[in-house]
Formats: sequence, C-alpha cells, structure tokens
Amino acid sequence: MMHKLKLIHWFFVWLGAMILLVILTQPDHRPDKLDKEGYGTTRSSVMYFQNIRSFYYLKSEEAGGLLDAYRLKSLYETPEEAGIPFVIYHNPQSKEAFIRVDTAFVFDRFTILQIDMDTMKMNVPFPGADQESQYVFGKLVYRVLRDDGALFLRDESGNQIAISGQTKIQIKMTLTDYFKLIDKQ
Repeated sequence: MMHKLKLIHWFFVWLGAMILLVILTQPDHRPDKLDKEGYGTTRSSVMYFQNIRSFYYLKSEEAGGLLDAYRLKSLYETPEEAGIPFVIYHNPQSKEAFIRVDTAFVFDRFTILQIDMDTMKMNVPFPGADQESQYVFGKLVYRVLRDDGALFLRDESGNQIAISGQTKIQIKMTLTDYFKLIDKQ
C-alpha cells in the first residue's frame, strides 16, 4: 500500500512538472502565416469555403470557365459607398486561389489608399495586375482591418473618402475568407 502511494505521489509530481514545462515553453504568439506567399488550397479549406462561406458570395465563371470568381453579395449591394471590393478567384484545376481588387468597381479617380493606425500612417498605391502585388495589398489591408486601423481612398489631388464601418467589415470578411481558403489562418 505504501509503495502504491509513493508511486501516485511521484506521478502527480511528474505531471505537475510537465504542465509547468509546457506553460513555460509556449511561444508568445502564433507565427503569422500571411508573410509566406502562396496560393495553394487544401481539400478541407475548399470544402469549408464552398459548403459554408460561398452562400454569402455571388459566384461567376471567368477566364473561359477556368476560374470561379466570388464577390461578397453585401459589398456589391451598395456600390455607391466607397470601398475596396476584393474578388476571390479559385482555380479548381490547379488547386489555387487568388485575391484581386475588382477593377470594374473601384472608383477610377482614387489611386491611393491612406492607412491610419496608432503605430503608422502611410499612403499605398493600388496594386498592379500581377498576383504578388495583389496578394501583398490584400495582406496589408487585412492587417489594418484586423488591428482596427482607418482606411481612406485618396486621389492624386489629395481629396479623400473614409471607408465606412460596415464596408470595412465586409472587406475584412472577404479577406478573412480568402486567407482561410489558402490556409493562412
């Protein structure tokens, strides 16, 4: 009986030490997977997007049926509001997804995005046509919205329009869905 109690005692000492070790060696935060550029999707992320999230999007086929384009319905219901309408393009054959600013709905006169946050204030030009600059732009906008920063559309003469609260939520929703689709969240 005494041997059994000693064994139980040492088991709990060992268990406490393991719990303490796990607590002490935890990283401060998870690494941000957004910095590693990549467009590949996983089977589970595609299934989640198509079965749960795609309900909120207008779906159309583009590029001769090679790409499925997803546009957030609520963002396109009020096109007169200033915003950055992103489109999620999914290529099922190559198992890749891309984010792009929908050039058909961006106000032509606005060429710069002004970002105001507690830690920084900067002006960013709208991205070029290549995938890399579109991804970097989407990543930047997502991080600003995630950290509750302010976004303004500016033209070359300095006029600006703030992107409103509801539109910010819709933009963030599109970007969140995209980054989940490519398994970056």
